Amino acid sequence: MEMEPEFFEETETEEERIAPGRKLYCLGARGFVLEMCWLAPQVYNMEVGGTLIVVPAYRNEFMERYLGSADDPGEKFEKAISIELTRRMPASVRESNKPFDSGKEVIPRVRQEVRNADGGFTTILGQKFDNYVKFSCWARTNTEADLLIEWLEAFLVRWQFWFEGMGIDKMFYSSAGSDLSPEEAAAMSTWRQPFKVRTLEWYIRDEKLFYIDMSEIEQIRLRVLTEGNTRRLEYVI
Repeated sequence: MEMEPEFFEETETEEERIAPGRKLYCLGARGFVLEMCWLAPQVYNMEVGGTLIVVPAYRNEFMERYLGSADDPGEKFEKAISIELTRRMPASVRESNKPFDSGKEVIPRVRQEVRNADGGFTTILGQKFDNYVKFSCWARTNTEADLLIEWLEAFLVRWQFWFEGMGIDKMFYSSAGSDLSPEEAAAMSTWRQPFKVRTLEWYIRDEKLFYIDMSEIEQIRLRVLTEGNTRRLEYVI
């Protein structure tokens, strides 16, 4: 006997209700890296099968995860992607598809003002940034490395909507590195591990939001103080 799925109606209080048009959260470039680490392995497992390790490219982190230590046997994975934020600067105030264009938004600017339930309001400031994010695809053979970077290129296009839905302003392909990369040479010389590496760089524009809660001025009183021939005005808020 098939069971009908149960649906529960979600309710929200007045305090939880968000004002229409208010942009509460924008995924930043570093948040993009962490989201990739969570999402990409799951999609890879569904589409290709097998395990894919995706980690931020902090110093030697994923190779240490592979090699382990005296207390940790490590994880002998066959494929991995490390992600590195290589450049970040304020974006142009103009709507441009040219990375790192001139006329930069060097300080946050007002994006929106939202009226609060208590009569005050919240000012939302925003500042956009241009970023280069580098992906390094590691595999045991050249063929596997080529297949992995091809999968990654398709994944970034197919799931672009996901990241833009989380607040990434725009993202697109920038360049690919040499098949004989410095990372591959480092793996051979430093860790003595025969990994093949392919690199890819994407441009990402994100926006950082700042929230400033402002109390509404209820009344202003004016006092005129006289001292000899001098008069002074005082405003009491």
